[in-house]
Amino acid sequence: IRLNGIFSLTGGYQAVSFSRRVERDKLAWIYMSDAARVVDVMLTADGVVTGADGAVESSSGPSQSVRQLQAADDDPAVAEAYRILGLQPSPSWTEYYKVYEVLREACGGSDSDLSKRTGVSQRRIEQLTATSNHQLLSGDEARHAAMKGAPSLRRKITKDEGRAIVNDLIRGFA
Repeated sequence: IRLNGIFSLTGGYQAVSFSRRVERDKLAWIYMSDAARVVDVMLTADGVVTGADGAVESSSGPSQSVRQLQAADDDPAVAEAYRILGLQPSPSWTEYYKVYEVLREACGGSDSDLSKRTGVSQRRIEQLTATSNHQLLSGDEARHAAMKGAPSLRRKITKDEGRAIVNDLIRGFA
């Protein structure tokens, strides 16, 4: 679930499930299975540098994904955020709002505290919460079906913008 949560923030991602378990050793995640599977794999290199002689020099550190897994290991709020995001094949405004709540509570309970900790502006946080909540901003995916009042349409953000704000909140928190 945690891996699905991490990769749900990248866009263009399709959730995966395992018939058995995933174990972690010192350097890798290992999928345990007794059956062959056909999979599409996309590999990306982070920080690969070649010298003048063409030799590959070591990278400057772990990949972004490994850093995210480490942050989840180090902080229960980050682990919970990724768990929430990984529960659904495609996180909705409800999951985005839950992540916001978990991180806000973990750093003091206010949007101001969350903004200071993460570096995400209070304006962006308010756009996330307003769009998550109000049916006039996010339609059928809103957390509420009949909120009173008409919010400013300037507060409306797209799902991609919401995902980016959640990603920034988690990265800034960790």
